[in-house]
Amino acid sequence: MGLLMGVLDLVLESLDLESRFGGRGRRPKRPPMLYLEALVLKEVFKVSLRYAENISIMILGERIPKSTLSYWEVNHNRLVKDVLEALLGILRLVSYDYTVLDSTKFTDWRKETYEAFTCMRVRLGEAIFPIHTDITTSEVEFTKGLPPGSGFAFADGAFDAKPVLNHLAHKGYIPMVKPGKMSPGGYGAMIRDGIFNESLYRLRYVVEGVLGALTVEFGDRLKTKRRESTETRILLRITVYSPKILVRWLHQ
Repeated sequence: MGLLMGVLDLVLESLDLESRFGGRGRRPKRPPMLYLEALVLKEVFKVSLRYAENISIMILGERIPKSTLSYWEVNHNRLVKDVLEALLGILRLVSYDYTVLDSTKFTDWRKETYEAFTCMRVRLGEAIFPIHTDITTSEVEFTKGLPPGSGFAFADGAFDAKPVLNHLAHKGYIPMVKPGKMSPGGYGAMIRDGIFNESLYRLRYVVEGVLGALTVEFGDRLKTKRRESTETRILLRITVYSPKILVRWLHQ
């Protein structure tokens, strides 16, 4: 817990959150990083907003009302994304052998589905770590936002589309995507069709348990009704997972 929060503190301090609230409007009563830490702790302990008040007192030394935490969940989704992006940016520095694209689905209180796409890199025999994530319904939009890379990028048949394969090739990856019955065309598909190997493709399954472990630990059903809150909590859960990987890597 101490190491996890220590890594989170370093990332939050590097983002200079105070400067984002220097314009018009009412400034937060407390430092912005305090609210984000409270939201992260809520997911760490898997408690409701009401019980998160007590956790904020015990660990952060201040009582943050559940109404305030709820407000931050709904209105500061962008900040949570930035914190997660900063954490994943550190993990991008780790050397790796290949990349895997995958997704997992969550549902809210109304049974609406949210798909969280994640780009993971594999260091054979050592670690699997996420380096990019997004909540979207489109493989095309997800791959468009991927950071540059190299080596094989493995993905299932849902990613077998011309723009997806082209995005992967353009960003420096070698698409190792499960082909459908017909090639979608494009230079990315030409690369994939020329190198696809069923035995090599099995390397993709090394990461199968990672996203599964995320849903096993936190569940795949969120007790939220608003889209903003649901997306924030999904991002917070990945934010909780990422420092654990980082701490493990730093102590190797």
